[in-house]
Amino acid sequence: MLAPGYPLPIAFEDSFEALECIAGHLDGSCLEPWLNQYADLGRVFIQGESAGANISQYAAVRAGAARLLGFQIKGMLIVHPYFSGRETNEKYKFMCPTSSGLDDDPKLNSAVDRDLLKIPCEKVLVCMTEKDSLRDAGVKYYETLCESKCDAEFISSAFLDRLDRQKSKRRAK
Repeated sequence: MLAPGYPLPIAFEDSFEALECIAGHLDGSCLEPWLNQYADLGRVFIQGESAGANISQYAAVRAGAARLLGFQIKGMLIVHPYFSGRETNEKYKFMCPTSSGLDDDPKLNSAVDRDLLKIPCEKVLVCMTEKDSLRDAGVKYYETLCESKCDAEFISSAFLDRLDRQKSKRRAK
């Protein structure tokens, strides 16, 4: 259960805490023996779509800023991120009362996050569609990543825009 009892940014903080937990068990001290035996917690891949993409990249940036020892994100897949523009995002502002709802919030506009270049990712793939209303912000995110040490790639497709994808999902149900 999230809102209203646990409004945003709790999902952002929970995701970072999950990465902290992984970093804290790199020495093989997981309570689950099969994780100690089979998982390589030093080789993490993360992915997110839409708002989940924002959450994934935010957690990764926080991991880099915190310099989690021995922790490296091998790759990150960012699909149709929900990075906002200059106009107030009233929906996000309602869900996250501590946010201005503007592009000065690093959860909505990662390009303004002063820790973005500390992202501990070896590779990042950013996927957008040509018609996506938030495409420009996704391109700006990719361009900012190119300034960092990670290997970033951008894929643009001619598929449906964000609203058409939501309508298609509803029809499929």
